Amino acid sequence: DLILMDIVMPGKLDGIDAASTIKAELDTPVIFLTASADDKFVERAKNLESFGYITRPFHESELKAAIEVALYKRDLERRLRGAEEALIKEKRFSENIIATIPDSLLVLDKDLRIKRANRTFSETFQTEPERVIGSSIADILGDTDGQLSTTLINRFGAEDMLENFELHHQSEKQGERIFKVTARGIMVAEEREREMVVVLEDITEHERAKEQAKASLREKEVLLEEVHHRVKNNLQLISGLLDMTSMRTHDQPVIDLITDARAKIHIMALIHNQLYRSERFDQIDLGSHVQEMVSYLSKVYTNKEKLIIPVIEHTDVYLSVTQAIPCALALNEVISNAFKHAFPEGQEGRIEVSIQRSADEVISIKVRDDGIGMPEGIDIYKADSLGLKLIRNLVQEQLKGKVQVNRDNGTEFIIEFKILEDEAEDA
Repeated sequence: DLILMDIVMPGKLDGIDAASTIKAELDTPVIFLTASADDKFVERAKNLESFGYITRPFHESELKAAIEVALYKRDLERRLRGAEEALIKEKRFSENIIATIPDSLLVLDKDLRIKRANRTFSETFQTEPERVIGSSIADILGDTDGQLSTTLINRFGAEDMLENFELHHQSEKQGERIFKVTARGIMVAEEREREMVVVLEDITEHERAKEQAKASLREKEVLLEEVHHRVKNNLQLISGLLDMTSMRTHDQPVIDLITDARAKIHIMALIHNQLYRSERFDQIDLGSHVQEMVSYLSKVYTNKEKLIIPVIEHTDVYLSVTQAIPCALALNEVISNAFKHAFPEGQEGRIEVSIQRSADEVISIKVRDDGIGMPEGIDIYKADSLGLKLIRNLVQEQLKGKVQVNRDNGTEFIIEFKILEDEAEDA
């Protein structure tokens, strides 16, 4: 890492000549240790840019300090050389980027005449650089309406950058091409005048791809509409078949089971029917869906002897199919149970449904009736009845929420769950 060398040495070469040879071959600092203080030696050592010159006798601390300074100087020189090499490399790299930039690049003077053009511009517009230098950008790009020229002139002395200006260029060989124009004024220090750098990005294929994507998306939307329409029709067909089956039996428990099954199928059909009618296929309007659900269940479970008034209050809540279906099925169980069991024959009453959405994206749904109430002995978390087990599974397992019951002046079910993150962002 470091060489300590005397100046007076045996042979033809003295220490300074030897150090010169070492310096040419190695990047190693040399410190001269000598008893000679001759001015000629000192001058030669200085011209060699040695890292130290110590005359004997010397103190150990003097030598240690000289070594530390020499090593520090060596490291500093290496860092400076590295920085210079990096600067040269960076400059060469920048020049290569400018030469090979994939977009067309122009430098304009204050009269919007072309001073420089890169190779991409020449290739894109099929012209030679010497033919465009000095020409007006309006003549080269065919700016017949003058809109581009006016925009560039207005931006010439401004600090802000022109972005997203769209230029349609008609070429005899290539037809119409679409370019996104970006421009910014710069000050050339050497010439003390302003210039403008203009970049033209060919977005023709991108725009065509966008149009194709729009057409493809519309096609998929039509197909998705058809899927939801057919699913809805198939579910309605199954519901009709179950209705016909119920007409062939007089066994009331069987009729009740079929009626419950038809209600569940109808609830899912309502979801697909709403998706079919909606402009968006990823969200269900929960309030609108609950209104249709309650209207259907009211027709199924009420009659002249059993008058039940439903009341619905809701804020705007939208769910994806992933959450809408289990939520709807759970509500179907709760609301249909209220219609069937809360009010004995001849008793009138109300079923109130409230849907709220909190600031932290938690949905709270309350279904309350003023009927006879749920017996105290029924524990909704342990009951084996199919309806309560289904409610628990749908809310806790699929919606990752919670359900609780209040038994004051009737029965109130409270269902709470958090909207999925992706849905919360969309909403």
